[in-house]
This record gives sequence, C-alpha cells and structure tokens, in this order.
Amino acid sequence: MATTTASLLVIGAGPYALSTAAFARQHGIDTVVVGRPMGFWREHMPAGMFLRSGPDWHLDAAAVHTLEAYLEERAIAPAEVDPLPIGLFLDYAEWFRQAKGIEVREDLVADLARSDGRFEAVLDSGERVTPTPWSPLPGSASSPTGPTGRPRSRPAGRPTPAT
Repeated sequence: MATTTASLLVIGAGPYALSTAAFARQHGIDTVVVGRPMGFWREHMPAGMFLRSGPDWHLDAAAVHTLEAYLEERAIAPAEVDPLPIGLFLDYAEWFRQAKGIEVREDLVADLARSDGRFEAVLDSGERVTPTPWSPLPGSASSPTGPTGRPRSRPAGRPTPAT
C-alpha cells in the first residue's frame, strides 16, 4: 500500500481538527486529515441538541469563514439560532470545510507507531501516512537559542532542551 508524507497529520475530523487543518494550510503547512467529517457529532449527539456556543463562536482562526458569515450568507438572523441547534452547527462545519478546501480522507488510524524518531500512522485501508520531522524554529520555547541565534539565558535549575 502507498505511503504518504505530509508536514502535518491531523487524526480526526471534528471541529477542532478542521480548525487546526485550516490554520495549518493557511500558513502553508502540507496537511493530511483522516477521519469521518464531524462523525462523532453526527453519530453520538441527540438530534434536538443545542450547543451552549452562541452565533459569535466559530472555527476560523482567520475570522473569515465564521459562523456569523455562514448565517449572513443564508440570511439567518443570529438571534434566531441562539442557542445553536446541532443541525446548524453540523451544516456550518461542512460549509467551513468546503470553504477552506480541507480534504478529509475517510479512513481511520489502525496503528500509530514511532520509529527512528518519526511517527507513522497505518490506516484501516493499509495506507501509511508519515509526517515529516518537526524542527523547532528559532525563538521557540524548545530552542536553545533565541531569534538572534545567540544562546538563551535560562532560569537557574531549568535544563536546556536536548537537541
């Protein structure tokens, strides 16, 4: 079976996975998403359920494809959907996924293993997905140097991360 390499593997296709994938793609990160789009929400939430989140809540870190934008596009007044019905939430999540161009591979992870410092996911279909190794960016908390490349000063007793 084929092996796919991507910078980021998102396991699951619920609201936070879709939001994460959209944010990563917005920043040029090659992303693979596996799971059933909103599967847990569709299969395990009562049909008449209402979410505590109001119409000002949304999935988009860029604040473009918001729930309010979705409601406006459909001429739905925010006051009509507060609290938010589960069906509308599911419709919004699908609209968001399509608007962001997030392709979800409807496959599940059968095994996740680490070998040679890299993770590899084996999907139910037999396909393998291997995220590329992550390297800390200069200035990140796990980097021993700051943005200038000079060593960071660390508080006494705090170990330097292994490189």
